Amino acid sequence: MIRNVLLPEKVNDYYVFPQRAVGLEIRVNEVIACKSYMYGTTKTLEALFRETVPNEIPEALTTALANIKAKLGKYDILRTAFPSSLVTFRSLTLPFISRDKIELVLPYEVEKLLPFSTQDALLDFIITEKGTNHSTILVAATQKQHVAEHIAQLEAGGLTPTSIIVDLFAAYEIWKQCNAPAQTTAALIILGMNHINIGYIKNGQLVDCRTIKTQSEFTTETISSIGQTLTSFGRIGPEVTELFICSGNNLINVQKDLHSKLNMPVTILEGTSFINKEGILGNIEITNDALISCVLSLPNDASEYCSLMSQEFEKPSMNLFAQQLFTALGLFITTIIMLFTISQMQLTKVEMSIKQSEQKLKNTIQSNLNVSGERNVERLVEEAQSYVETQNRIWFAFSRSTRSSFLTYLEKLCGAIDTESTELKLKNLTITHDLITLKGEVKDIPALVIFEEELNKAQLGTVSRPQEPAFNITITLSKDVESI
Repeated sequence: MIRNVLLPEKVNDYYVFPQRAVGLEIRVNEVIACKSYMYGTTKTLEALFRETVPNEIPEALTTALANIKAKLGKYDILRTAFPSSLVTFRSLTLPFISRDKIELVLPYEVEKLLPFSTQDALLDFIITEKGTNHSTILVAATQKQHVAEHIAQLEAGGLTPTSIIVDLFAAYEIWKQCNAPAQTTAALIILGMNHINIGYIKNGQLVDCRTIKTQSEFTTETISSIGQTLTSFGRIGPEVTELFICSGNNLINVQKDLHSKLNMPVTILEGTSFINKEGILGNIEITNDALISCVLSLPNDASEYCSLMSQEFEKPSMNLFAQQLFTALGLFITTIIMLFTISQMQLTKVEMSIKQSEQKLKNTIQSNLNVSGERNVERLVEEAQSYVETQNRIWFAFSRSTRSSFLTYLEKLCGAIDTESTELKLKNLTITHDLITLKGEVKDIPALVIFEEELNKAQLGTVSRPQEPAFNITITLSKDVESI
């Protein structure tokens, strides 16, 4: 829930969360998929997968895609290459530098330039030049039915694309990263089994693309068609002075044939150059035919900003605002629950402390004030206060001489008893006109004998003989003592 909702997946070129992306290209006789891993500033090529597609088996492509899916494992993004042979290209210069603003006006700007209605079209573009107040873009337009068929092929194999990117845009990204001269006027060639896509690069900017239909073999007729296409580019700009081959099979032979027939430099774009320039990690060998799938799996202008996917082809899902709203609501509810739980725990502790204090108060009152029974604290305090008031009334009801005699008894007892040697703990002392009652305990039997002797030495009267250290002794006051 946190990922890309409360925190972004990526800040500039730094990946906050790890991400695995797959670039996939469907060729005539093969499916190629490259899987990359990005975290922090590190980019790593993890694996390269291939599945052959026999032409004679009708369901071969579906089977190949299903096998690729089984090999891929977990990933976050799936980008697929869309063939330029199904795309119409137009170059435009617009008075905007923001990609968002260009997207808003683009359908109206290309409406009269396309051979089909914009309502039936899906549009994409790359910015080839950005000035202070204008941008030059290359627009790619294709009919919705072609994208729908492409998605249907993938879904038949169990794959759902995140974005669909024109293969020429990916090839142009490779050309830019392979130290191509910025002011070069060149042609960028993508070789397929039954067609060749040729992109026209004028002063380092991709401005047009033409498609040549060919046979399965690279023949002299094919080279002648390429030459005618290069000549046609000269009508819209400078003549092509160099050829770059981005993707295809048997490129060494193709390079030799083009060089000898067209008499111009021909360079094969190597995967090693691209990987070294970008500082990409991994021990995967990227062959020329896998370059496009490789660049689609990595972060760059083509893979991150371009896509022919429209909302009508996207799977229903919550938008980012809805995800953020529900996440914030979930966090709010979680916080409330946590606060309620903590408050309940604190309240339970306070209640336990109160109960312990109440029990301690009950025990103190019951042991010291001769009040017993199971009562609540309020009732127990009321009875204790009543008991104290009764004792006070009894005390002050005696005459002054009587109170003085009581003090004399206490003085004699205090003088006769050694509390330290016997470890005396006196709990209750009751004095009446003719009787003194002592309740308490001493440490053991020898101490009890000493205590009894000390009481007799006080000469207050007849002392009852205690039997246990926990004693209840009565002293019957003699007549001569009562007259004190």
